[in-house]
Amino acid sequence: MKKIFAFAILLTSSLAGIAEDATDYKHYIGLNLGGGLGGNLSGDSYVSLAAIAESSIVFGYHYNRNSKFELEALYSLKSSLYLGRLRTGRGIEMRDETGISLLANYRFYPICDPVKLYVSGGLGAYFQPISLNLNVSTTDKKGDRTESNGEGNNNISLIEKYDSPLDSILDSIAYKLKVGIDYKIIQRLGGIVGVTLGERLLSLKALKVPDITLEVGVRYNF
Repeated sequence: MKKIFAFAILLTSSLAGIAEDATDYKHYIGLNLGGGLGGNLSGDSYVSLAAIAESSIVFGYHYNRNSKFELEALYSLKSSLYLGRLRTGRGIEMRDETGISLLANYRFYPICDPVKLYVSGGLGAYFQPISLNLNVSTTDKKGDRTESNGEGNNNISLIEKYDSPLDSILDSIAYKLKVGIDYKIIQRLGGIVGVTLGERLLSLKALKVPDITLEVGVRYNF
């Protein structure tokens, strides 16, 4: 029985030490990798399914035991399959989209013992360098059918058209929400595992389901 109590005390002390290690250093840098799924049901126009791959670099500041602030540069690649509805006469479109988000995140740790559970929220600018349409078979508003088999030069997608200037602004702002666990690997080096929800603010107005990704990462504290 004494050995069991001794082991319990040692385990508790070790976990508490892990929670306090990060506060021994004021800053950290890290790398995240993630993958997930997205999709959308857009009224009478289309249904979309997407596979998502993400990578990001973060620089953070340990404010206190329960709070961290970080800057994140995130690159995302989304391969989407758009399925047009039969009654609209639209066809199938495959599109690869790349995006870059520059986010300011706040991480809050409501639980530090025995594990470091955190919730995170971020907001920032979104840029879309290029969007490629592949294997397109669609019908325009006049009913004229257009096709492209993806050979030769890929078709660059048309510039987005917005209903108002506010929509244009909302489409250039990205958000990211995350729930995850922080853990120690070795001294100064830690890891994270989390589930994220993210998209652009315009998607909230359109009631679009956010992209869901599983994210893993490493952190170096200094």
